[in-house]
Amino acid sequence: MRFGLRGPERPGGKGKPPPVINFRSEGRAFGNGERSGRALVPTSGFYEFTGDRYPKTRWILRGVDQPFLALAALWRAGAEGEPDAFSLLTAAPGPDVAPYHDRGVLPLPPAAWADWLFDRRPAEDLLTPPPAGTLVAGAAPRGG
Repeated sequence: MRFGLRGPERPGGKGKPPPVINFRSEGRAFGNGERSGRALVPTSGFYEFTGDRYPKTRWILRGVDQPFLALAALWRAGAEGEPDAFSLLTAAPGPDVAPYHDRGVLPLPPAAWADWLFDRRPAEDLLTPPPAGTLVAGAAPRGG
């Protein structure tokens, strides 16, 4: 799948819209259908950046007691000739992400994976930032 849903068309048709890689979750309902739905993206961690000037300081956030995380996402079938695509869902940051960013992706606990994927519970019940101590951050300098 391609990372990033097709963005909305720009006014006046000027240029191709950029992909939507992070999708705001608040106040929205997400279900499953034939051409779109709920998804999980497995990852060993995710990056956040701090600082006002380039190069910013890079941090990796990982699960404290999990070998990998499963991030809440949406998928959409591609238009004719295009690949299917996905976007990560975000919300206000939890306490572990707040020092690094004003928004955060949403790692779901393993007990909620099936509820999310099979639309067994409303999105607003599941799409909440993880509690303090769920994630640990470490410096992740770029290799050179």
